[in-house]
Amino acid sequence: MNALFLKVEKGFSAGPVGCGYRTVRRLSSEGEMVRGECQIEPSEAPVVERIFREFAAMEQHDRNRQALPGRGYSQH
Repeated sequence: MNALFLKVEKGFSAGPVGCGYRTVRRLSSEGEMVRGECQIEPSEAPVVERIFREFAAMEQHDRNRQALPGRGYSQH
């Protein structure tokens, strides 16, 4: 296994943090800088939550549309 995979498996970021998160800067108990740790950015959380809600609603719409083929259900 490569080092990036192991880092991600432990819950750390292996690259730039995504929208809605910020990098945590702290020292470990050994005095080393902890790298890859992130936490939710409170000021961006409402936007990220809205994006997830809208995506979930779109997924539900697609499932409903697929369940009703040929019955006059149109995509609007």
